[in-house]
Order: sequence, then C-alpha cells, then structure tokens
Amino acid sequence: MSSTNATSSSTAPSSTTPTPTPAAATVTTPFEVPTLKNLSDVSTTLLELDLIRFQSGIGINNVSMVLNETLGYSKMGARLNATQVMEISTILVNAANVPGLRAENSYSLLQNLDNMLYVDPTTMYQSGNSAQNVLQSLGTMVYNTVDQRIEYLEGTNLGFSSKQIDCSNIGVDDGLLDMGTRFELLNTTDALGKWHSVVVPLSELCSGQELSHVFFTIYRDTSLFVGPQKYRSYSGNNLPISSGRAETYTPPPVFAERAEVDEVLMNVTSQTAPASPCARQTSLPATPVMSATILDTDGAAVSMMRRREATDATMALLRFNVSTLNRPLHGKFKVTWWDTGKNEWSDSQQCEIVSDSNGVIEAKCLHLTDFAIIVDAALNDPNVCDTALITLGYVVNAISIVSLSFLTFFGICAYIKCLAKSRFYTYLRGNNLARRDFLALVFHFDLLLFYVFFTVFSNQEVSGDMCTTMAAVMYALLLCSLLLTIFQALRNILVFIPPRIYRVLEIFLSSPAILLTSVVIPFTLSIFLLVFTKFFDRQDCFCWVRPDYVIYAIIIPISVLLMSTIFCTSFMIYKVFFGIKRKFSGGHHYDPNVITKIISIVVMQISLGLPWVLQFGTLYSPYTTFWHYLFTIVMGSQGTILLLIFVYKRYRAYQSDSLSKSTQSVLKTRDSRRRRRNVLTAEDSLGSSTDTFHEY
Repeated sequence: MSSTNATSSSTAPSSTTPTPTPAAATVTTPFEVPTLKNLSDVSTTLLELDLIRFQSGIGINNVSMVLNETLGYSKMGARLNATQVMEISTILVNAANVPGLRAENSYSLLQNLDNMLYVDPTTMYQSGNSAQNVLQSLGTMVYNTVDQRIEYLEGTNLGFSSKQIDCSNIGVDDGLLDMGTRFELLNTTDALGKWHSVVVPLSELCSGQELSHVFFTIYRDTSLFVGPQKYRSYSGNNLPISSGRAETYTPPPVFAERAEVDEVLMNVTSQTAPASPCARQTSLPATPVMSATILDTDGAAVSMMRRREATDATMALLRFNVSTLNRPLHGKFKVTWWDTGKNEWSDSQQCEIVSDSNGVIEAKCLHLTDFAIIVDAALNDPNVCDTALITLGYVVNAISIVSLSFLTFFGICAYIKCLAKSRFYTYLRGNNLARRDFLALVFHFDLLLFYVFFTVFSNQEVSGDMCTTMAAVMYALLLCSLLLTIFQALRNILVFIPPRIYRVLEIFLSSPAILLTSVVIPFTLSIFLLVFTKFFDRQDCFCWVRPDYVIYAIIIPISVLLMSTIFCTSFMIYKVFFGIKRKFSGGHHYDPNVITKIISIVVMQISLGLPWVLQFGTLYSPYTTFWHYLFTIVMGSQGTILLLIFVYKRYRAYQSDSLSKSTQSVLKTRDSRRRRRNVLTAEDSLGSSTDTFHEY
C-alpha cells in the first residue's frame, strides 16, 4: 500500500463529520478527537468541540494541533498496523512541508517519529513508501523551521539535532552523540568516550560551497530502513553493561510484541528471504543507524563535495561502540550506507575503518547519508554447514572413539584377574609394558568422554540451549587430558631424580594428587569462563570455544604444553643420550622403554597442542578453508594417535622380547658348548693321568 504524497497547506474547504476511533486502535479516544483518517485526509475536518471549520491541509495555524493529536495514536508503538503507519507518515510528511515551522512543531513531529520506530520492519514494509517518505521529509522539516536550532535529545529510539550554518563564522565541528540513556550534542573538542557518535568537519565542508543547515539523526532502530531484501539479525550480543556507568552503552528497550513478530518474519512473501545462515551475507547487529546531512541555500541535500580537488575529503567521522557485541567469527564488521535507490545496505563505496580497538570502531566516510555497522559474514560455522567437513569429522571422531574404547578396555583388563591372566591380554600387553597404569586408564577414559561429547553435542541442533554448557564441559575434558599428559611426562623423569627430591615429588605426583589437580583446575576454569565471559558463546551453532579469546584458547594450553615438553623431554634426553651416570639409583628401577616413552610423550603433546593453533587459522573466513579440514582431522585424531603409540610400544616390546629370546638362546648354546668342552677337557686330563699313572 503506497502512502499519500505530501500536500500543500492550502486546499478548498469542505466539511466532514467526525468519525469514531478505528477498531484497530487498542486505546480509546474521546469522540471529539479526530481519527488518523481525519488527520491525514485531504478533505476538510470539522472539530465538533469548537464548531470551527478550517482546512484539513496542514498549515501553520493547525500543525501543532494535528501533531499533538497524532501523538495519541503514535504512542501505540508496536501495535500500529500498516494502514496506521501510512497515515501517520502522511501527517509527518505534510507537517514537514509547512513553511514557518517553529522548533516546538518540529519537536512534536520527531516525537511521533520516535514512537513510530517501535513498529516492526515487516509492518513498516507493508505500509508502502512510508519509511522512504519520512526519511526524505526530515531535510524539508529542517529547512522550513525558522528557529536556528532543533534539538530532540530525550527520545527512546531517536536522537536529532540541527542548526543553521554561517560558513563565514565556523567555530568548531558539530555532531551528535548517543550515550545510551540520552543523546547529547558534541563537537571535536569533546571527549567522545566509548559511545556512538557522528561528526562532520564543517570548516572543510564550507570551504567549497554555501551551506544553510546541518542536521544529525541517530536511529536506535532500523525500522525505517526496509526494502525488498530481508536481512537477518546478527545476534552475537553480550549482556549489556549497566547504563549507569560511564562510557557504556545500553541498547534501547524493545516491546514484547516486537519479539513475537520476529518469530514470523520469514513468512513475509513480499520480501526476498535472506540467504542461508551458512552462506556469506549481510546481517544487522544491534547498533544504531547514524545520519549526517547538510543542506545548501536552496534546501537541497549535499551528499558529496562539489569541488573536484576535494572529492576524497572526509565528510563524516563515525564512532560505533561494539563492546557489547561478539565479534563475528566468520567475517568482519563493516561500515556502510543506505542506498535509497535500491533500498538496501550498499556493498560498494563503504566507509573506511581507521581504527578498531577497545570496543570502538572509527570510520571516515567520503559522502553524507545514513550509515550503519553491518556484519559481512557467514553466520554459522562450516563444521555445522559443510557436508564434506561434517562427514570427515564424524569419520575421524568415530575412529578415535573406537581406538579409545579399546585402550580403555585394555586398561580395565589389568584390574580384572580372569582377563589379566588370559593369553590374549598377555600377548597384547607384552613383557616390557606395565601391567597396571591407572593414570593412563584415566587419560584414555577422559579423552573417550571428550570425543563422545564432541561428536554428539558440538552441533547446536542437538545440544539446543545447552550449547555453551556442552562447550564448557568439552573444554574442561580436553584440559584434563592435557594436564594428565603433563603429569605423565613429569613421572617419567622421576627415575633421574635424587632420592631426597624423589620422595618429595612422589607425594605431589601420586595418583590422588594428580587426579585431583587434573579435574579441579580444568572444571573450575571452565565454569569461570562460562559464567563471567563469552568464551563459549560463539553464536554460530558450533558448540566449542571462541578462538579469538587468544589467552584462554591458545596461549594457556600451548604455554603449559610447551613448558612441560621442553623441560621434561630435554631433561630425559640429556640424561639418556649424553651418557650421564646416575649417582642416585636407590629405590629406582631401570626403565628399558625410556626412549619409547620420550617419543610417545613428544608426539602426544604435539598432537594435543596443534588443534589450539590450527583453530586460529579458521577465524574470519566466511568459507570452508584448508585450515578447517586440518583442524577437523587433527582434532579428531587424538584417540587414533594414542592407539598408534600403543601399537608402536607393542612393536618395540615384541622386538625386545625377540632380542631377549635370541640372546638367551645364544647364551644357552654357548653355555652348552662351554660345558661340553669342559667335559671333554676333563676327560682328556683324566685319560692322561691314567696313562701316566699306568706308565708310572
């Protein structure tokens, strides 16, 4: 449904009778109060209260009354239907076209617009060209206002400021700032802090042309910016910081009706449905749209510098507070503008981001219009979108689950007498492998639990609202395995430690102490990160950690692994390969598999550390990359690597057994030959004696 065009303030008078409040309105109004139809109709309206006829075309004599009466309807906010939105927009456009407006008239117009912004985008789109007409009328309102300034700084969804410009006397630049609970005027001498703001360099803009007005608008809602293309909301929101504290921003309140309407937005057939969350697309975060406009002496908007040599001059400076938003993991924030020709957010001639730090994005733009932050990214992770990657993940994870199930069962067999004495178990164990290793059993079982959770619950379609909780559990389980690996490495160097130190370390490296440390620390850290940070809040349907939390996702795991690997492995290699004699062997036993253990520990710690590094390579790409496949393979292969290490140890044990048997066989042969020679020698000696004896 298209809206009625703006009309002039003079039309032929006629009369109508007042009509009751429309049924669509949920608020009751007195019979004497005109309806929206009355207020927006081009025919004459008869006010029964005063019995005075005057023209319905809004003029300077009745604009205040019309806007005040309209305010009673616009306060319905989210409950307005498309027809009412169209009628209100017609009133606002007609009011903006009235010459000689006062600042209070413009203030009332902006109040109505503020209320209208509660309307959901679907209703706004169904109201025809209402949004476009209202946006275009703001410049007309400013030009027709006789007062030097218009200020609307107490709005909920809207902040507005305008002033007349005297280019011969420009003092400071001008702008508007959104402080979350209120709007404020600002200039470049003000401390901007961490708030949304828009500033124009007036001295630069005035240098090449004559200007009459400048005005700024901040829309905390994007309802006016609707077109044929439907956009998804970027829901990567942190909990808002308290607005009572300095340098913070709290998003505006949203009516409950708006949330209910959002559930059915996809049923709108008149708009193009957005792309799949797995595809790269433009989505809209919960940040305001900020507008800066300058008018020339004829009241026309100037969008770009007219001087040829100043075509690349900065016309607007923007600051967006994104500290309450999670960074997109599969794309980037961008600052773009509303293309009024296509009624969509532009993907060309975007503003240049000059700074992105401390939760604030600063951008400079070479033209003036309506600006906003967009997210140019895929919304979901390839691990839940790419069929090939998902299949690969299931395969490698399944192999690890089977491998770890075998190793766990093998470890349990050592504690069951009937199984421990079986020929099959003895064959698999090998003579040189420890019969019972409780830490290895716990390590294998911990990894097995991790892979079961990771395979089943890493997709939010399965875990649902428990996605972040499942991610926290998986993170804790993986950290447990990491710590157990480190403690195993520390245990292996005990054979090289002096007896006094050995007795002290033996207490700290006892099985109860290791288990307590390996469980308490990871789960405590995981609970802390779950409650107080957004470390597990990926918002991309993949239940895992956020790699952009570099400290917790990369530095801590890798640092711990590197320190243990470098210290323990270097110490063992130094003792073994440099032939240092152990002067302290009391209470220690010789370990013939020390080299095998060194290799196993190095391989296992490298494999445990690689996923933390590889996941960083998957950041900010909206497509599946080589790093995604490499991360999936390495992440899912830990159990398989453990089984290969077990096979390698079994092979080394088999070689050792074969060598031992061969050596024993050779020794037995030599011993047999030696005994035989001794017997022959004894017989020869006895024979000689006898002969001699006989000769004697």
